[in-house]
Amino acid sequence: HGDLPKNMEGYYQETGRSGRDGEPAECLLLYNRGDMMRLGHFLDQLPDQTEREIGWQKLKQMADYAEKPICRRRQLLAYFDEELEAENCGGCDICLQGVEELDATTEAQMLMSAIHRTGQRFGAAHVIDIVVGAKTKKLLQFGHDKLPTHGVGKSRKKIFWRRLADAMLHDGLLQTEGGKFPTLSLTASGEDVLYGRGSYTLHLVKEVAAETRQQEAPATVHEDLFEQLRELRRTQAEEQNVPPYVVFSDKSLHDMCRRLPTTPENMLSVNGVGRAKMERYGEPFTVVIGKWLEEHPEVERPDPLPVQELKPIVAAKNSSTISESAALAKKGLSLAEIAAQRRLKPSTIATHLANWIEEGNPLAIDTLLDKTTREMLQEQFEILGIDFLKPVVEALDGKAGYDEAKIVRASLRAG
Repeated sequence: HGDLPKNMEGYYQETGRSGRDGEPAECLLLYNRGDMMRLGHFLDQLPDQTEREIGWQKLKQMADYAEKPICRRRQLLAYFDEELEAENCGGCDICLQGVEELDATTEAQMLMSAIHRTGQRFGAAHVIDIVVGAKTKKLLQFGHDKLPTHGVGKSRKKIFWRRLADAMLHDGLLQTEGGKFPTLSLTASGEDVLYGRGSYTLHLVKEVAAETRQQEAPATVHEDLFEQLRELRRTQAEEQNVPPYVVFSDKSLHDMCRRLPTTPENMLSVNGVGRAKMERYGEPFTVVIGKWLEEHPEVERPDPLPVQELKPIVAAKNSSTISESAALAKKGLSLAEIAAQRRLKPSTIATHLANWIEEGNPLAIDTLLDKTTREMLQEQFEILGIDFLKPVVEALDGKAGYDEAKIVRASLRAG
């Protein structure tokens, strides 16, 4: 992204395109505070006040995502009313590099002193030029090279001062005024820090030098075998009348090429292969891999990884309360009827049944939602991906709810 997306929905849609094949994907968002002001200028031209307010709210949420030193994955999930259980997502800059806290009270005072001494009439770029000791034409024209604050921050790079100014804006120490060329001014909170009545802590993502980053060496992937597996997947998908990703993702196929499983037990160690998928699709793939190994005796078979210990997970998810909900669903009761009988919310029952289905347990969902609703949801999941429920439900505009979407997604994941 060369600039800031207008809202979180747009950001999710755009970033998700590169990851739908299950392969590793990277996203880079280039952002500065000016993006928000530029987009906001267009929002201010909207004739409807409600539309303007909603637009600004969504833009502010997107800016918060870019500025807050909080796990990007956690923020994105929270926006779509979902939760990240792990402490570290292992994928975003915040989690990979970490966040450092810096007592930036003195630096904040330097910046605000320059803003105050110039009459709070200039933008961030000009104020930062003063602090770092630049001698631009504009700076010399106004005589700002004579200010006591000129050059007080020359020991730090401009990028630090830019991040500090953005953070102070986000944290309410500074504010902007004006449209196309906004100027910086102090808030009451900023004045407290400037005059020593408060302190300021800056949170920054730790810098990691490119030459020190260690990239994981990719394991050998046998491309000819991959093509055979992909062709087999295409055939099975056509026979089942489902999209190929429902059978196995590209990520799973590549993992098969690395681990070379030839038994159902070893197939369970492949990324994205649970018992349900292994039982439904796995055997033909182990046969193809076995034949390929016979034709390539020179290939060293990797030691099989331990089979995923699924039983404890199943036991945890399929507790007595989940089993009880599933038993009622098998009797043909609807979500509302099960919820009423068990005195639980329908959303809780939907979660029970989704967990039951994803673990490969048989459950006909015809009594839970009609065929038309199921087909509409399946179509939207195919278009939008199966990571989040909110985009799918909103795309259907009231024709299906979260409970139905949760159950259909579970059935797609289970294969």
